[in-house]
Amino acid sequence: GELVEGLMANFSFKRPFPNSGVVPTTFLSGLIAATMARKKDPSKWMPIANACRGKVKVWSEASPWNYKHMLRFIEAEIAYSEGHHEEAKVAYDDAIRLAGEHRFIHHQALCLERAALYHMDVSGGPSAMSTKYLTEARDLYVKWGAHRKAADIQIPARSTLPVGKK
Repeated sequence: GELVEGLMANFSFKRPFPNSGVVPTTFLSGLIAATMARKKDPSKWMPIANACRGKVKVWSEASPWNYKHMLRFIEAEIAYSEGHHEEAKVAYDDAIRLAGEHRFIHHQALCLERAALYHMDVSGGPSAMSTKYLTEARDLYVKWGAHRKAADIQIPARSTLPVGKK
């Protein structure tokens, strides 16, 4: 109730470029809402995820370098929540690539981590792809200086599946 209303109230601004506090709030709220839509109540959380996606899309059109990876990441999480698995895979890969190309390594690490969890969920456990993504995420967290976060990543035992297969 109140949390959802409060989050929705944050998306009433009209400026094409947000102030610095609005960007991380909108981006992370979109990711959280998409996850909550998958785990709890889609009718409550998906409107928030879509509102965040809409705002990030406007910013992405004005400044793709800074925002396109965020848009693709939110789109990946929304596609995952809606069961559109091919769309989710492509969007995760786009987000990972764009964040890396544009040197947002903290977002690239987070996207790799979320993509790994996605692959583990849809394949019913660890896979070569999820192991690869978690390893890359951990390495990027270290590069970024987030050593504690890197230490928290649990890499599953090696899978015998080739990378790219479920």
